Amino acid sequence: MQKNQRQIEIVDYKITNTKKAFSLVEMLAVFGIMSLIGVSVFMVLSQSGSTQSSLTDKLALQMEARRAADVFTTYVSQCSEIVRPSLGETTDYLVARTFTNQILLFRTDEDKKHSTDKFKVKKLIMYKHDHADPWAAKNHHEIMGWVDEIKFTSVSPSSVILNITQKNQDGKFQFVTSAGLLNAGELE
Repeated sequence: MQKNQRQIEIVDYKITNTKKAFSLVEMLAVFGIMSLIGVSVFMVLSQSGSTQSSLTDKLALQMEARRAADVFTTYVSQCSEIVRPSLGETTDYLVARTFTNQILLFRTDEDKKHSTDKFKVKKLIMYKHDHADPWAAKNHHEIMGWVDEIKFTSVSPSSVILNITQKNQDGKFQFVTSAGLLNAGELE
């Protein structure tokens, strides 16, 4: 009886101890799974990098729009009269008169700095006509670039709405701002 028990033990020992390495099929399966995981991680990381640069460009466009809206509002608030557009009219330019009888003209011009053959944008320009040297370089102010479309709407005798669509290679950003004239009371 003891002899049989030993044989069984020896047989069991040999069966459990014969497998010392992985088979080729097991190794290929592991490498395949690891490759899929590696490709997935690479795709996620590369996509997050491009998303970050896209968000940075959009944020820069929004910051430029905010700055331009502040500059525009400052200029218009110093005016005494909106000459064009007329009340209720919408145009792609704005003409206003200051208290010192200077004429301000807001319009767009080609943005050569940011335009290419396939990607055309404009820039918002403000001209100040001061009667001494109306077209001097000092009277020409670039307010903002990357303009796709611009509309000025006179909603009352003392306020105008500016609607601008900006664009860059990553997309468009539209904003609306309202600017009111300075209430000078009895100065006129």
